[in-house]
Amino acid sequence: MDKDPTAAHEIIFVGTVINDVVQDGISAAHPYGALVAAPLLEAAGVLHVDPVLRVMPDAPALGDFRAEFAGMLGLIEERPDENEGDRTAFEGTVRVIAYDRLTARTEEGPADRVDARAFLTARVVDIFLGDWDRHRRQWRWATYDEDDDDSRSWLPVPTDRDQAFAKFDGLLPSLISIYMPQFVEFKPDYPNIRRLHWNSRAQDRRFLAGLERSVWDSIAVSVQASLTDDVIEEAVSRLPPEIFAINGQELIDALKTRRDDLTSPVEDLYELIAEDTDIFATDASELVVVDRNEPGFVTVSLADSESAAAPYLQRRLMAGETKEIRICMGGGDDRVLIHGDDDTNIEIRVVGGPGDDVFEVNDSRDDVTLHDSQGNNIVSGSAARSLDTKEFDQWVWSQNDRDQPRDWGDATKPIFWSTYSSDLGFFLGGGFRRERYGCRTEAYSRRIDYKVGFSILDKKGRADIDGRAQLLRLRKQHHLDRQPVVLQSRSTIGCVRGLFGEERALGPGGRGRPGRLLVKYVRERRPALRHPSRLPVRRRRLRAGRGHRQPRVRSPG
Repeated sequence: MDKDPTAAHEIIFVGTVINDVVQDGISAAHPYGALVAAPLLEAAGVLHVDPVLRVMPDAPALGDFRAEFAGMLGLIEERPDENEGDRTAFEGTVRVIAYDRLTARTEEGPADRVDARAFLTARVVDIFLGDWDRHRRQWRWATYDEDDDDSRSWLPVPTDRDQAFAKFDGLLPSLISIYMPQFVEFKPDYPNIRRLHWNSRAQDRRFLAGLERSVWDSIAVSVQASLTDDVIEEAVSRLPPEIFAINGQELIDALKTRRDDLTSPVEDLYELIAEDTDIFATDASELVVVDRNEPGFVTVSLADSESAAAPYLQRRLMAGETKEIRICMGGGDDRVLIHGDDDTNIEIRVVGGPGDDVFEVNDSRDDVTLHDSQGNNIVSGSAARSLDTKEFDQWVWSQNDRDQPRDWGDATKPIFWSTYSSDLGFFLGGGFRRERYGCRTEAYSRRIDYKVGFSILDKKGRADIDGRAQLLRLRKQHHLDRQPVVLQSRSTIGCVRGLFGEERALGPGGRGRPGRLLVKYVRERRPALRHPSRLPVRRRRLRAGRGHRQPRVRSPG
């Protein structure tokens, strides 16, 4: 009941203390958790594998592996895979595929779609189990439909339950979880939902965007009702008697408590995904309609251009829940129609694909942004606007680059502050960093560091605020157009440098005064990075700190 961790880190760490630390971390996983998970998935109606506990026999068939594996205790489960020839597929399905082939099929056209309700049901059970490790390779996808059918619905088949009921306690795991939020400990209460969402964020945001809150609520209640006391007790009773005596009753009590509160984290996940909603079209030629006529709502519909009257996806989003809608077009010759009169305060962002696209905008508000760097594209309508044609590189998952850059939500992290100089000696301090992430921004859209420190030699303290923001989003949010920005504290202001280098003094005498807040916007030139979710923009940097007299500086030239 162990696991080889070498596939989880660089080969250079094999045989080192780092490998030993990772190997020791394997003990955080519940070695028999998969036995308990299977009947809970069955009760919720999720297709699943059914692991069994067996001892590997000492048999000649093991060959070169006989010495290592003979007599070893382990879990064995069926690995759902595509059927070949006369083999029967998993659970009577016609075909089973992995994530890469699913993505290729669903991107090709709307004929292949993920059953979003079934996927949400599986994810609700993941949350219930505290299983944080639900990345793309932990799923298979099955269908009962034939290849020559008009459409195929793909059902999720979760596998590899080694992180269900994990126990990441202790100082080192707690410190690691600050920077790797997916490491969560199974307890009676739920952690911040972002942590359980982290490893599955790509699938969650792609496959669940079409479901409205009412569907989420009904599925959460349905799963909750299926997990009765008898179901939970019977599932935990599958543990070996020796293991049940150690934590069986504790596990039963925790599961019952989590079951009773299951709707709360599901609601949190809905709100997290709805805040920045990603909607993905396909490579077929399609019609996308963004309707803002209903007060307080935006309705987005996607349809094949040959059957425009029958959308394959339609989502109604509400102001207050959603801040931004990102519509990612595929490779066809698409038409995007944006219209409506209601001021919903939801930002609309459309990213065109390789085809020749038409954007018709009949919405005069400034919260509509269009991007398309490929094809011969046309922007028309009563409120036609410029088309951003900057190129960017598509992030693609690979074995060496598994971590998809984040472009949603915010985060707070501790930071360490230290330096040394001959006049100050060692300067030590710390604080925290608050970051907001946005679509098409480099690393973050806004970042503010709050720090305090102390000089050991000088025996004086210092407090510092360092803020940075991407200009593209800053202009959107604050309606800036080559105007200087003024950041005002509650008490006083020093001097302000404008977005484009000009510096202006505020307050009596036109100068900053001792002890006052000094605020500057400083142009910072950096090479632009290209990424599908990050538009190359110049970064402006905001610094604020308490200082002495600040002379007025002329603008260059």
